[in-house]
Amino acid sequence: MAAAAGLPFPGYLGTVSLAPAGTIVASGGRSDVYFSWDGGQTWHTSPSLLRADRGDGLAAAMVTRNLGFVLQASIYGKQIWLTRDDGHHWTPVTVR
Repeated sequence: MAAAAGLPFPGYLGTVSLAPAGTIVASGGRSDVYFSWDGGQTWHTSPSLLRADRGDGLAAAMVTRNLGFVLQASIYGKQIWLTRDDGHHWTPVTVR
């Protein structure tokens, strides 16, 4: 993917997802989740995901135009994060 060429990715790239709205989401082991809303020209992280432990990695994907998820699985905790605004804000969800 040419758009991933400028990705500031310090960890291991594991997943790239493209939402119907054009949002590109990249994630992987030992890394933040990176978003591009302009076809890969610029990349951003979400401040609301700063509480997620990225030690073992975060796996992210967009499901619809605005809905996406991040799976956090580390030795310190397991958490699912949801977005309903195309990756701009994330909320932790407890699954029982």
